[in-house]
Amino acid sequence: MNKLRFAAMLGKTIGYVSFALTQTLRFTGKAARKVSEAIQNKAQFNIVVIDKNGVVIKEYNKVTQVKVNEVMTAMHHLHDGYKVTIEDDNVTINEPSEEQMG
Repeated sequence: MNKLRFAAMLGKTIGYVSFALTQTLRFTGKAARKVSEAIQNKAQFNIVVIDKNGVVIKEYNKVTQVKVNEVMTAMHHLHDGYKVTIEDDNVTINEPSEEQMG
């Protein structure tokens, strides 16, 4: 009977340790994900959408990389002649339309 009680206590202890490790890893994963999202979504870009006549259609200031991706996806659906300017502190990228490229 003593061996059976020891085995039960050992099993219970292993269960508690396993549960504690699982909860610790889950918490660490959530914290790492939040830190990663905070770094990736740091507002740092200015976007200007310009039509074929040079008229500014829309300006976005201090937007995240996610918003840059959304604007670029939307630009794919616009007609030729539109241009997007994306600016960072020291870098400027101009995305010409297909009409201007060829």
